[in-house]
Amino acid sequence: MRKYIILGVIFLILLLSIGKTSASKERVIVLHIEGEINLGLSKYVDRCLKDMEGVKAIVVEIDTFGGALDAATKIRDRLLHVDVPTIAWIKGRAWSAGALIALSCKKIVFSSGASMGAAEPIPTTEKTISAVRGEFESTCEANGRNPKIGASMVDKEIEIEGVVKRGELLTLSSEKAKKLGFSDYESNSLNDILSHFNLDEFEISDLSPLPSERVAGFLTSSTVREILLIVGLLGLIIEATTPGFGIPGTMGLVALSLFFGGHMIAGIGNWLYTLMFIAGVVLLLLEIFVIPGFGIAGISGIALIFISIFLTLGGGVGAIHTIGIVALILLVSFLVLLFFFPKLPIWKKLGLARRETRKEGYVAVKEEKHLEGKEGKAITMLRPSGVVEIEGKRYDALTDGEFIEKGKKIVVTKVEGGKIFVKRIR
Repeated sequence: MRKYIILGVIFLILLLSIGKTSASKERVIVLHIEGEINLGLSKYVDRCLKDMEGVKAIVVEIDTFGGALDAATKIRDRLLHVDVPTIAWIKGRAWSAGALIALSCKKIVFSSGASMGAAEPIPTTEKTISAVRGEFESTCEANGRNPKIGASMVDKEIEIEGVVKRGELLTLSSEKAKKLGFSDYESNSLNDILSHFNLDEFEISDLSPLPSERVAGFLTSSTVREILLIVGLLGLIIEATTPGFGIPGTMGLVALSLFFGGHMIAGIGNWLYTLMFIAGVVLLLLEIFVIPGFGIAGISGIALIFISIFLTLGGGVGAIHTIGIVALILLVSFLVLLFFFPKLPIWKKLGLARRETRKEGYVAVKEEKHLEGKEGKAITMLRPSGVVEIEGKRYDALTDGEFIEKGKKIVVTKVEGGKIFVKRIR
Protein backbone atom coordinates (compact mmCIF):
# COMPACT_ATOMS: atom_id res chain seq x y z
CA MET A 1 0.00 0.00 0.00
CA ARG A 2 2.81 2.34 0.94
CA LYS A 3 4.52 1.60 -2.38
CA TYR A 4 1.41 2.64 -4.35
CA ILE A 5 1.10 5.90 -2.42
CA ILE A 6 4.75 6.79 -3.18
CA LEU A 7 4.26 5.94 -6.87
CA GLY A 8 1.11 8.08 -6.97
CA VAL A 9 2.92 11.07 -5.44
CA ILE A 10 5.80 10.71 -7.94
CA PHE A 11 3.29 10.53 -10.82
CA LEU A 12 1.55 13.73 -9.66
CA ILE A 13 4.89 15.55 -9.33
CA LEU A 14 5.80 14.51 -12.88
CA LEU A 15 2.46 15.72 -14.22
CA LEU A 16 2.84 19.08 -12.49
CA SER A 17 6.40 19.40 -13.77
CA ILE A 18 5.33 18.69 -17.35
CA GLY A 19 2.45 21.19 -17.08
CA LYS A 20 4.73 23.87 -15.69
CA THR A 21 7.35 23.29 -18.38
CA SER A 22 4.83 23.52 -21.24
CA ALA A 23 3.12 26.59 -19.73
CA SER A 24 6.40 28.42 -19.29
CA LYS A 25 7.66 27.70 -22.83
CA GLU A 26 8.58 30.86 -24.66
CA ARG A 27 6.07 31.23 -27.46
CA VAL A 28 4.35 33.55 -29.90
CA ILE A 29 0.56 33.60 -29.75
CA VAL A 30 -1.33 33.77 -33.06
CA LEU A 31 -4.91 35.08 -32.88
CA HIS A 32 -7.48 35.06 -35.69
CA ILE A 33 -9.85 37.99 -36.31
CA GLU A 34 -11.94 36.74 -39.23
CA GLY A 35 -15.49 37.34 -40.41
CA GLU A 36 -17.83 39.62 -38.51
CA ILE A 37 -16.42 41.11 -35.32
CA ASN A 38 -18.79 40.24 -32.50
CA LEU A 39 -18.91 39.59 -28.77
CA GLY A 40 -17.97 35.93 -29.24
CA LEU A 41 -14.73 37.09 -30.86
CA SER A 42 -13.97 39.48 -27.99
CA LYS A 43 -14.52 36.62 -25.51
CA TYR A 44 -12.09 34.48 -27.54
CA VAL A 45 -9.38 37.19 -27.42
CA ASP A 46 -9.97 37.70 -23.71
CA ARG A 47 -9.50 33.97 -23.05
CA CYS A 48 -6.33 33.75 -25.14
CA LEU A 49 -4.70 36.67 -23.35
CA LYS A 50 -5.45 35.49 -19.81
CA ASP A 51 -2.41 33.23 -19.57
CA MET A 52 0.56 35.35 -20.71
CA GLU A 53 3.26 33.22 -19.08
CA GLY A 54 6.06 32.62 -21.57
CA VAL A 55 4.42 34.77 -24.27
CA LYS A 56 7.01 36.81 -26.17
CA ALA A 57 4.75 38.37 -28.82
CA ILE A 58 1.22 38.31 -30.23
CA VAL A 59 0.41 38.10 -33.93
CA VAL A 60 -3.17 39.07 -34.84
CA GLU A 61 -4.27 37.78 -38.24
CA ILE A 62 -6.99 40.09 -39.55
CA ASP A 63 -9.41 39.61 -42.44
CA THR A 64 -12.73 41.30 -41.72
CA PHE A 65 -15.21 43.78 -43.14
CA GLY A 66 -15.90 44.97 -39.58
CA GLY A 67 -18.70 44.39 -37.12
CA ALA A 68 -19.77 45.42 -33.63
CA LEU A 69 -17.92 48.44 -32.31
CA ASP A 70 -18.37 47.43 -28.66
CA ALA A 71 -16.66 44.08 -29.35
CA ALA A 72 -13.85 45.76 -31.32
CA THR A 73 -13.30 48.27 -28.50
CA LYS A 74 -12.92 45.45 -25.98
CA ILE A 75 -10.35 43.71 -28.21
CA ARG A 76 -8.56 47.03 -28.77
CA ASP A 77 -8.31 47.64 -25.02
CA ARG A 78 -6.83 44.19 -24.37
CA LEU A 79 -4.22 44.45 -27.15
CA LEU A 80 -3.27 48.02 -26.34
CA HIS A 81 -2.37 47.19 -22.75
CA VAL A 82 -0.38 43.95 -23.04
CA ASP A 83 3.32 44.11 -22.13
CA VAL A 84 4.64 42.22 -25.17
CA PRO A 85 5.04 43.22 -28.85
CA THR A 86 1.81 43.00 -30.84
CA ILE A 87 1.76 42.59 -34.62
CA ALA A 88 -1.36 43.06 -36.76
CA TRP A 89 -1.08 40.95 -39.90
CA ILE A 90 -3.69 42.19 -42.39
CA LYS A 91 -4.18 39.21 -44.68
CA GLY A 92 -7.10 40.65 -46.62
CA ARG A 93 -9.11 43.51 -45.18
CA ALA A 94 -9.10 45.40 -41.92
CA TRP A 95 -12.14 47.57 -42.55
CA SER A 96 -14.32 49.44 -40.10
CA ALA A 97 -13.97 47.89 -36.61
CA GLY A 98 -11.15 45.72 -37.98
CA ALA A 99 -9.08 48.86 -38.61
CA LEU A 100 -9.35 49.80 -34.93
CA ILE A 101 -8.02 46.38 -33.92
CA ALA A 102 -5.12 46.67 -36.39
CA LEU A 103 -4.21 50.15 -35.11
CA SER A 104 -4.17 48.87 -31.52
CA CYS A 105 -1.14 46.70 -32.37
CA LYS A 106 2.37 48.13 -32.08
CA LYS A 107 3.34 46.87 -35.55
CA ILE A 108 1.24 46.48 -38.71
CA VAL A 109 2.07 44.07 -41.54
CA PHE A 110 0.20 44.07 -44.85
CA SER A 111 -0.13 41.09 -47.17
CA SER A 112 -0.05 41.92 -50.87
CA GLY A 113 -3.42 43.34 -51.92
CA ALA A 114 -4.53 44.00 -48.33
CA SER A 115 -6.29 47.20 -47.22
CA MET A 116 -7.26 49.01 -44.01
CA GLY A 117 -9.78 51.78 -43.23
CA ALA A 118 -13.38 52.63 -44.26
CA ALA A 119 -14.47 52.91 -40.64
CA GLU A 120 -17.50 55.21 -40.74
CA PRO A 121 -19.80 54.09 -37.90
CA ILE A 122 -23.50 53.29 -38.09
CA PRO A 123 -25.57 55.27 -37.22
CA THR A 124 -23.76 58.21 -38.80
CA THR A 125 -24.80 60.73 -36.17
CA GLU A 126 -22.42 63.48 -35.10
CA LYS A 127 -22.22 62.00 -31.60
CA THR A 128 -21.32 58.51 -32.84
CA ILE A 129 -18.77 59.76 -35.38
CA SER A 130 -17.15 61.95 -32.72
CA ALA A 131 -16.88 59.05 -30.26
CA VAL A 132 -15.42 56.59 -32.79
CA ARG A 133 -13.05 59.23 -34.20
CA GLY A 134 -11.78 59.78 -30.67
CA GLU A 135 -11.13 56.03 -30.29
CA PHE A 136 -9.12 55.94 -33.52
CA GLU A 137 -7.14 59.08 -32.65
CA SER A 138 -6.21 57.92 -29.15
CA THR A 139 -5.26 54.45 -30.46
CA CYS A 140 -2.95 55.98 -33.09
CA GLU A 141 -1.37 58.28 -30.50
CA ALA A 142 -0.75 55.35 -28.14
CA ASN A 143 1.33 53.60 -30.81
CA GLY A 144 3.09 56.67 -32.21
CA ARG A 145 1.03 57.05 -35.38
CA ASN A 146 -0.51 60.17 -36.93
CA PRO A 147 -3.94 60.52 -35.26
CA LYS A 148 -5.33 62.60 -38.13
CA ILE A 149 -4.76 59.69 -40.52
CA GLY A 150 -6.71 57.42 -38.19
CA ALA A 151 -9.49 60.00 -37.80
CA SER A 152 -9.87 60.33 -41.58
CA MET A 153 -10.83 56.64 -41.72
CA VAL A 154 -13.88 57.50 -39.61
CA ASP A 155 -14.86 61.08 -40.49
CA LYS A 156 -15.26 62.00 -44.15
CA GLU A 157 -15.21 65.70 -43.24
CA ILE A 158 -11.46 65.46 -42.56
CA GLU A 159 -9.29 66.44 -45.51
CA ILE A 160 -5.56 65.69 -45.71
CA GLU A 161 -3.77 67.17 -48.68
CA GLY A 162 -2.41 64.50 -51.00
CA VAL A 163 -4.00 61.73 -48.91
CA VAL A 164 -7.80 62.05 -48.78
CA LYS A 165 -10.34 64.60 -50.03
CA ARG A 166 -13.21 66.02 -47.99
CA GLY A 167 -16.29 63.85 -48.40
CA GLU A 168 -14.27 60.63 -48.72
CA LEU A 169 -13.25 58.01 -46.17
CA LEU A 170 -9.61 56.98 -46.09
CA THR A 171 -8.76 53.39 -47.00
CA LEU A 172 -5.07 52.48 -47.09
CA SER A 173 -3.43 50.04 -49.48
CA SER A 174 -0.13 48.43 -48.51
CA GLU A 175 1.89 50.95 -50.52
CA LYS A 176 -0.03 53.97 -49.25
CA ALA A 177 0.16 52.74 -45.66
CA LYS A 178 3.93 52.36 -45.96
CA LYS A 179 4.33 55.96 -47.17
CA LEU A 180 2.23 57.28 -44.27
CA GLY A 181 3.98 55.22 -41.61
CA PHE A 182 1.05 52.87 -41.10
CA SER A 183 2.82 49.75 -42.41
CA ASP A 184 5.95 48.26 -40.87
CA TYR A 185 6.42 45.38 -43.28
CA GLU A 186 4.79 43.52 -46.19
CA SER A 187 4.63 39.73 -46.22
CA ASN A 188 2.38 36.79 -47.08
CA SER A 189 4.09 34.34 -44.70
CA LEU A 190 3.86 34.01 -40.93
CA ASN A 191 7.37 32.51 -40.71
CA ASP A 192 8.75 35.42 -42.72
CA ILE A 193 7.05 37.91 -40.38
CA LEU A 194 8.43 36.18 -37.29
CA SER A 195 11.90 36.12 -38.83
CA HIS A 196 11.70 39.82 -39.73
CA PHE A 197 10.86 40.77 -36.14
CA ASN A 198 13.41 38.30 -34.65
CA LEU A 199 10.71 36.06 -33.20
CA ASP A 200 11.41 32.88 -35.20
CA GLU A 201 13.24 31.20 -32.32
CA PHE A 202 10.04 30.92 -30.28
CA GLU A 203 7.36 28.26 -30.47
CA ILE A 204 4.18 29.22 -32.38
CA SER A 205 0.97 28.84 -30.37
CA ASP A 206 -1.89 29.06 -32.88
CA LEU A 207 -5.09 29.65 -30.90
CA SER A 208 -8.48 29.21 -32.55
CA PRO A 209 -11.93 30.06 -31.14
CA LEU A 210 -13.66 27.31 -29.13
CA PRO A 211 -17.01 25.93 -30.41
CA SER A 212 -18.83 27.82 -27.61
CA GLU A 213 -17.16 31.06 -28.71
CA ARG A 214 -18.16 30.44 -32.33
CA VAL A 215 -21.77 29.79 -31.24
CA ALA A 216 -21.75 32.93 -29.08
CA GLY A 217 -20.30 34.88 -31.99
CA PHE A 218 -23.01 33.65 -34.35
CA LEU A 219 -25.87 34.34 -31.93
CA THR A 220 -24.59 37.82 -31.04
CA SER A 221 -23.83 38.91 -34.61
CA SER A 222 -25.82 42.01 -35.54
CA THR A 223 -28.10 40.33 -38.09
CA VAL A 224 -28.81 37.16 -36.12
CA ARG A 225 -29.61 38.89 -32.83
CA GLU A 226 -32.02 41.25 -34.61
CA ILE A 227 -33.75 38.28 -36.27
CA LEU A 228 -33.98 36.46 -32.91
CA LEU A 229 -35.53 39.51 -31.25
CA ILE A 230 -38.04 40.03 -34.07
CA VAL A 231 -39.08 36.35 -34.18
CA GLY A 232 -39.21 36.18 -30.38
CA LEU A 233 -41.27 39.29 -29.75
CA LEU A 234 -43.54 38.78 -32.77
CA GLY A 235 -44.19 35.19 -31.69
CA LEU A 236 -45.27 36.34 -28.23
CA ILE A 237 -47.47 39.10 -29.69
CA ILE A 238 -49.25 36.63 -32.01
CA GLU A 239 -49.62 34.11 -29.17
CA ALA A 240 -51.14 36.78 -26.92
CA THR A 241 -53.77 37.62 -29.55
CA THR A 242 -54.83 34.06 -30.45
CA PRO A 243 -56.41 31.29 -28.35
CA GLY A 244 -54.30 28.50 -26.86
CA PHE A 245 -50.54 28.10 -27.16
CA GLY A 246 -49.00 26.97 -30.43
CA ILE A 247 -46.23 27.35 -32.98
CA PRO A 248 -45.79 31.17 -32.78
CA GLY A 249 -45.34 31.06 -29.00
CA THR A 250 -42.94 28.13 -29.18
CA MET A 251 -40.86 29.83 -31.87
CA GLY A 252 -40.88 33.03 -29.84
CA LEU A 253 -39.64 31.33 -26.68
CA VAL A 254 -36.91 29.43 -28.56
CA ALA A 255 -35.72 32.61 -30.32
CA LEU A 256 -35.60 34.62 -27.09
CA SER A 257 -33.82 31.77 -25.28
CA LEU A 258 -31.16 31.80 -28.01
CA PHE A 259 -30.90 35.60 -27.81
CA PHE A 260 -30.37 35.76 -24.05
CA GLY A 261 -28.38 32.50 -23.95
CA GLY A 262 -25.99 33.64 -26.68
CA HIS A 263 -25.24 36.87 -24.85
CA MET A 264 -24.68 34.98 -21.59
CA ILE A 265 -22.18 32.68 -23.34
CA ALA A 266 -20.48 35.78 -24.76
CA GLY A 267 -20.13 37.11 -21.22
CA ILE A 268 -22.29 40.27 -21.37
CA GLY A 269 -25.72 38.88 -20.57
CA ASN A 270 -26.74 37.44 -17.21
CA TRP A 271 -29.68 35.81 -15.46
CA LEU A 272 -30.81 39.13 -13.99
CA TYR A 273 -31.51 40.57 -17.46
CA THR A 274 -33.36 37.39 -18.45
CA LEU A 275 -35.47 37.47 -15.28
CA MET A 276 -36.24 41.15 -15.92
CA PHE A 277 -37.53 40.22 -19.38
CA ILE A 278 -39.68 37.36 -18.00
CA ALA A 279 -41.10 39.67 -15.31
CA GLY A 280 -41.91 42.24 -17.99
CA VAL A 281 -43.78 39.68 -20.12
CA VAL A 282 -45.74 38.43 -17.08
CA LEU A 283 -46.78 41.97 -16.11
CA LEU A 284 -47.85 42.72 -19.68
CA LEU A 285 -49.93 39.52 -19.88
CA LEU A 286 -51.58 40.34 -16.55
CA GLU A 287 -52.46 43.78 -17.88
CA ILE A 288 -53.95 42.33 -21.07
CA PHE A 289 -55.89 39.36 -19.65
CA VAL A 290 -56.50 40.02 -15.94
CA ILE A 291 -56.33 43.69 -14.95
CA PRO A 292 -58.94 45.94 -16.62
CA GLY A 293 -57.72 49.02 -18.48
CA PHE A 294 -54.07 49.82 -19.04
CA GLY A 295 -52.02 51.11 -16.12
CA ILE A 296 -48.95 50.59 -13.97
CA ALA A 297 -48.58 46.85 -14.68
CA GLY A 298 -48.61 47.32 -18.45
CA ILE A 299 -46.25 50.30 -18.44
CA SER A 300 -43.89 48.52 -16.02
CA GLY A 301 -43.97 45.38 -18.18
CA ILE A 302 -43.05 47.25 -21.37
CA ALA A 303 -40.31 49.17 -19.51
CA LEU A 304 -38.79 45.95 -18.09
CA ILE A 305 -38.82 44.24 -21.50
CA PHE A 306 -36.99 47.09 -23.23
CA ILE A 307 -34.55 47.69 -20.35
CA SER A 308 -33.62 43.99 -20.24
CA ILE A 309 -32.99 43.94 -24.01
CA PHE A 310 -31.06 47.23 -23.81
CA LEU A 311 -28.77 45.90 -21.06
CA THR A 312 -28.30 42.53 -22.76
CA LEU A 313 -27.21 44.33 -25.93
CA GLY A 314 -24.52 46.08 -23.89
CA GLY A 315 -26.22 49.48 -23.59
CA GLY A 316 -25.13 52.61 -25.40
CA VAL A 317 -25.90 53.96 -28.86
CA GLY A 318 -25.50 50.56 -30.52
CA ALA A 319 -28.19 49.02 -28.31
CA ILE A 320 -30.59 51.91 -29.00
CA HIS A 321 -29.96 51.57 -32.74
CA THR A 322 -30.68 47.81 -32.65
CA ILE A 323 -33.85 48.26 -30.58
CA GLY A 324 -35.03 50.98 -32.98
CA ILE A 325 -34.57 48.70 -36.00
CA VAL A 326 -36.31 45.79 -34.24
CA ALA A 327 -39.25 47.98 -33.13
CA LEU A 328 -39.76 49.31 -36.67
CA ILE A 329 -39.64 45.85 -38.26
CA LEU A 330 -41.97 44.51 -35.54
CA LEU A 331 -44.53 47.23 -36.25
CA VAL A 332 -44.45 46.62 -40.01
CA SER A 333 -44.57 42.82 -39.55
CA PHE A 334 -47.53 43.04 -37.18
CA LEU A 335 -49.48 45.29 -39.57
CA VAL A 336 -48.77 42.90 -42.45
CA LEU A 337 -49.95 39.95 -40.33
CA LEU A 338 -53.14 41.79 -39.38
CA PHE A 339 -53.86 42.27 -43.08
CA PHE A 340 -52.95 38.78 -44.36
CA PHE A 341 -53.44 36.52 -41.34
CA PRO A 342 -57.27 36.27 -41.54
CA LYS A 343 -56.90 35.08 -45.16
CA LEU A 344 -54.64 32.16 -44.24
CA PRO A 345 -56.12 28.63 -43.87
CA ILE A 346 -54.89 28.43 -40.27
CA TRP A 347 -57.26 31.27 -39.36
CA LYS A 348 -60.19 28.88 -39.80
CA LYS A 349 -58.84 26.82 -36.91
CA LEU A 350 -58.50 29.86 -34.66
CA GLY A 351 -61.82 31.59 -35.37
CA LEU A 352 -65.29 31.05 -36.83
CA ALA A 353 -65.21 30.27 -40.53
CA ARG A 354 -68.78 31.57 -40.99
CA ARG A 355 -71.12 34.05 -39.40
CA GLU A 356 -74.19 32.91 -37.49
CA THR A 357 -76.98 35.17 -38.74
CA ARG A 358 -80.64 35.64 -37.88
CA LYS A 359 -81.58 34.26 -41.30
CA GLU A 360 -80.03 30.94 -40.31
CA GLY A 361 -81.95 30.94 -37.03
CA TYR A 362 -79.17 32.07 -34.72
CA VAL A 363 -80.00 34.58 -31.99
CA ALA A 364 -77.37 35.79 -29.52
CA VAL A 365 -79.83 36.31 -26.66
CA LYS A 366 -83.56 35.94 -26.15
CA GLU A 367 -85.46 39.14 -26.96
CA GLU A 368 -88.28 40.06 -24.59
CA LYS A 369 -90.28 42.06 -27.17
CA HIS A 370 -93.54 41.21 -25.42
CA LEU A 371 -92.48 43.40 -22.49
CA GLU A 372 -92.71 46.65 -24.48
CA GLY A 373 -95.36 48.87 -22.87
CA LYS A 374 -95.60 46.69 -19.75
CA GLU A 375 -95.40 48.32 -16.32
CA GLY A 376 -93.54 47.23 -13.23
CA LYS A 377 -91.34 48.56 -10.42
CA ALA A 378 -87.66 49.09 -9.71
CA ILE A 379 -86.30 46.39 -7.39
CA THR A 380 -82.95 48.19 -7.17
CA MET A 381 -81.91 51.73 -7.95
CA LEU A 382 -81.38 52.24 -11.69
CA ARG A 383 -78.35 54.47 -12.38
CA PRO A 384 -78.85 53.92 -15.23
CA SER A 385 -78.84 50.09 -14.98
CA GLY A 386 -80.46 47.95 -12.34
CA VAL A 387 -83.14 45.29 -11.71
CA VAL A 388 -86.86 45.68 -12.31
CA GLU A 389 -89.86 43.44 -11.67
CA ILE A 390 -92.55 43.01 -14.32
CA GLU A 391 -95.49 40.64 -13.89
CA GLY A 392 -93.73 38.87 -11.04
CA LYS A 393 -90.44 38.28 -12.93
CA ARG A 394 -87.12 40.08 -12.48
CA TYR A 395 -85.18 41.54 -15.40
CA ASP A 396 -81.99 43.52 -15.88
CA ALA A 397 -82.93 46.90 -17.29
CA LEU A 398 -81.51 50.24 -18.43
CA THR A 399 -82.77 53.80 -18.54
CA ASP A 400 -81.93 56.39 -21.20
CA GLY A 401 -79.79 58.19 -18.65
CA GLU A 402 -82.16 59.08 -15.82
CA PHE A 403 -81.77 57.68 -12.32
CA ILE A 404 -84.77 55.82 -10.88
CA GLU A 405 -85.01 55.15 -7.17
CA LYS A 406 -85.81 51.74 -5.75
CA GLY A 407 -89.56 51.03 -5.49
CA LYS A 408 -90.64 53.55 -8.15
CA LYS A 409 -93.02 52.50 -10.91
CA ILE A 410 -91.55 51.99 -14.38
CA VAL A 411 -92.71 51.23 -17.91
CA VAL A 412 -90.79 49.39 -20.64
CA THR A 413 -90.13 51.79 -23.53
CA LYS A 414 -88.26 49.48 -25.90
CA VAL A 415 -86.40 46.17 -26.16
CA GLU A 416 -83.25 45.95 -28.31
CA GLY A 417 -81.53 42.58 -28.46
CA GLY A 418 -81.03 41.57 -24.86
CA LYS A 419 -81.42 45.10 -23.48
CA ILE A 420 -84.64 46.26 -21.82
CA PHE A 421 -85.08 50.04 -21.62
CA VAL A 422 -87.43 51.56 -19.05
CA LYS A 423 -88.52 54.96 -17.76
CA ARG A 424 -90.20 56.12 -14.59
CA ILE A 425 -93.99 56.55 -14.50
CA ARG A 426 -94.73 59.93 -13.03
